Amino acid sequence: MDYLPLYQYLKGRFGKMQKNTFSVTFFATFFLISLYAVSISFAKPPKLPDLVIQDLYLNKNCQVVVKVKNNGPGMVPNEVWTIHTPKSAGVYFYKNGVGWGGASIWKFDPGRSLQSPGGTAIYTSSLKVSGSAKITATVDHWNKVKESREENNKRTEKLTCKPVPQKDLTVKISQCPTKAVKPGQSLDAKFQVIGKSTFPSALKDIAVDIILTSKPTYPSPAPYATYSPNYSDGVLLKGGREHISFKGPGKVNVKLNGSNTVPADTPPGIYYLGVVIDAGNKVKEGNEKNNVSFCRIKVVRPEIKEDCISFNPNTTRVKHVNGHWKIVDGSHWMFDFGNKKNEAERALKIIKHYHMNQSCFVGRPAPSFQYLLVSGQAPVGSFPGEDCISFNPNTTQVKHVNGHWKIVDGSHWMFDFGNNESEARQSLAIIKKYGFRYSCFVGRPDPSFKYLRK
Repeated sequence: MDYLPLYQYLKGRFGKMQKNTFSVTFFATFFLISLYAVSISFAKPPKLPDLVIQDLYLNKNCQVVVKVKNNGPGMVPNEVWTIHTPKSAGVYFYKNGVGWGGASIWKFDPGRSLQSPGGTAIYTSSLKVSGSAKITATVDHWNKVKESREENNKRTEKLTCKPVPQKDLTVKISQCPTKAVKPGQSLDAKFQVIGKSTFPSALKDIAVDIILTSKPTYPSPAPYATYSPNYSDGVLLKGGREHISFKGPGKVNVKLNGSNTVPADTPPGIYYLGVVIDAGNKVKEGNEKNNVSFCRIKVVRPEIKEDCISFNPNTTRVKHVNGHWKIVDGSHWMFDFGNKKNEAERALKIIKHYHMNQSCFVGRPAPSFQYLLVSGQAPVGSFPGEDCISFNPNTTQVKHVNGHWKIVDGSHWMFDFGNNESEARQSLAIIKKYGFRYSCFVGRPDPSFKYLRK
């Protein structure tokens, strides 16, 4: 409203009162101020926000969640987001009457969703409830925002944690062998395996692998185990893969159909028989780290039945018999050298040098493997000019190569057993028992005499 014309009128009306000019001016000024004050009293008040706790609940992890709303009609001031202090406007929690803490609005609502009337913002706290608790949430705890209503900033609820069960597969092995087992032994169904599912729906053809390992660990998520006749950590046992199905949540006994054979070259020691459910990770689970169960077993060295003939190295000699040069002990024909007298004589010197007194065989009457001992021990030392190849008995193993069972050390093919796997494994056990480290020859490339020594 423009009060200037009114002021001029009043001044002119009382202008004749020359002797009281001050009174007239004072009266006019007072009148204008009074009118301005009246106009202010009738002006509309500013619009203010109204912050309320619209919802207070627990999420699936039992964390306290609050939904804040600006009921308006005004905007939340910019200072709520631009001024950061320990007492900035925010949400504060009490758990069973004890202050817990909270977060500033600028922190959980950086996009200012709450600023406009009707706007909302959600704050998921790290406050967890176990069982039940009385939770109180207040907004603008420090009364930093001037609101249209100040009495509705608080909400209290009794919240109860009801964890949602994870969709999960687990397995348990029990009734494991209590007696020591031997390499090559079949465990068959001498232990029990139970699978469990918490999935609400049916699951079909879930792989269960049966493994052997030196440590009770397995990768996660669980891959398929790999079968090999030779031992390595986590090897799948022969016949050790089964499949089970679940009609819904519950337990299933795993029927063990395979031989579950311990690899024949497994060194003696303590091992863990393991079962892996969902091998190959076909099913996505809430927890992929609990798909394995183990039990402890002991593997012992098998008894080796050795076939040895004793002789006396002091009475052993080279003799020409029926056109063949032989090493004999009395009437016992021990080694035949055909027409190779020099090789027979060299072999005899080796026998006498080491004091060998036992000639041993695997697979008579046509042995696939032969060795000599010194009173039940491996020959030790060296013979001048001997032809030997070294190997490591700890890394030596039986392998199926090009249709033949062989004893190998890395890429070195040492002994060939054709299709006779059992004799190959028995021979490897003998090598390891005596700790042979050298394979020696007389007369290569077609040796007439072979021996092993340390």
